[in-house]
Amino acid sequence: MKSTLNRGSEFFFTLTYKKANPTETAPKLVTKNSLGHLKILLCEDNVLNQKLAKSVINNFGFHLDIAQNGEEGIELLSQN
Repeated sequence: MKSTLNRGSEFFFTLTYKKANPTETAPKLVTKNSLGHLKILLCEDNVLNQKLAKSVINNFGFHLDIAQNGEEGIELLSQN
């Protein structure tokens, strides 16, 4: 983890995984129709990132709630 005051934080991690067996079946593709009606909660303090996410998510027809920070996010989560 690397954190700079008034700048933000970066988190780094390493994933260890097993290579997939080629004889395994391919994952089922998920379509918008198979997801049903999703409600998405976005916790993001950057207005530009909020607008970008809202544009993309609305194009898929999902409902989006936006919180400015984690505290607001928890409040929205408890309401919904």
